[in-house]
Amino acid sequence: MSEVVYAWQRAQWDNWLRMLAAARVPNALLLSGQDGCGIEEFGSALCRSLLCHSEKDKPCGRCKGCRLLASENHPDYLRVVAEKKEIKVAQIRELADFFSLNRHYGNYRVAFVPRADSMNYAAANSLLKTLEEPPDGGVIVLVCRRLAKLPATIRSRCRKIRFPLPGAEAAEWLAGQLSLEPEQARRRLALFGLRPLEAAQKTEKGLDREKFHDELAQWLSAKAPLADLSDIAERWNEQPSPLIQQWLLEELQMMIHAAFVHDAEHGASGAAVAASAANPPANQPANLQFESLQRLHGRQVQRCRLADSNSLNPRLLLESGLLEWHKTFSR
Repeated sequence: MSEVVYAWQRAQWDNWLRMLAAARVPNALLLSGQDGCGIEEFGSALCRSLLCHSEKDKPCGRCKGCRLLASENHPDYLRVVAEKKEIKVAQIRELADFFSLNRHYGNYRVAFVPRADSMNYAAANSLLKTLEEPPDGGVIVLVCRRLAKLPATIRSRCRKIRFPLPGAEAAEWLAGQLSLEPEQARRRLALFGLRPLEAAQKTEKGLDREKFHDELAQWLSAKAPLADLSDIAERWNEQPSPLIQQWLLEELQMMIHAAFVHDAEHGASGAAVAASAANPPANQPANLQFESLQRLHGRQVQRCRLADSNSLNPRLLLESGLLEWHKTFSR
């Protein structure tokens, strides 16, 4: 079982296996959580378990169902992949046609939609019709990172499996993957926003997340001199604008946690693990610091949205944001 899902997903996997063993499988499942935490991989394992013929240890990887799925030739399985970052209505209509056919093997016909929040309006409406009249033996597995992007009418018709941010188990896994000391693994996990799969990817070139954290901490500890702002913006602007703005947002989130969490220990919650890696300025009263960080956080969320929409010049967006950081931390 440890090779089927990640260590921080064991509770959700055990609950799913109990549902499967009791034949209490819903027609639609909605898996939700943050990207980079293995939710899509969990959904894939869940689909394999539905199509596995073994009586135990699902998915076994050895039966006919598992072998057909591994070869991408299983007639009872459909994976819906976004085209140009969007799932279109024609793809969901194909899903409906898929469920109109008889099952070839086993008890289920399974459709997997790993980016359900990328459905356009017409596609979502088409899926809703299928959910309103679920096919016998049909199971739709949706994976969603941004629940607000999915219509409430669809969410209400699904059995939800939620994945909170991982903590100690993910840090232990990361330490093994990268041969890190426990404290190094916790720090790296926190810097990647508690996304272990992203933290496990080594950067071969460009600005590494940890180097970014160190450069930001050094800039802030020097009272954020304006003379250095242009140089640091030039270096960081070599990275994609949404990535840099997201990293700045994560740094603020860690600082806000650290303003009130002082004793992060091994095995702490996700928030406490994040707090343990932060290096916030400490020259202000805690309540004033928290309020200032909260205001800056709201503005940083807006910059992340602007970076995603590509509506402003990335260099201008970065420099204007760093000016606001300068005002906050140079008081």
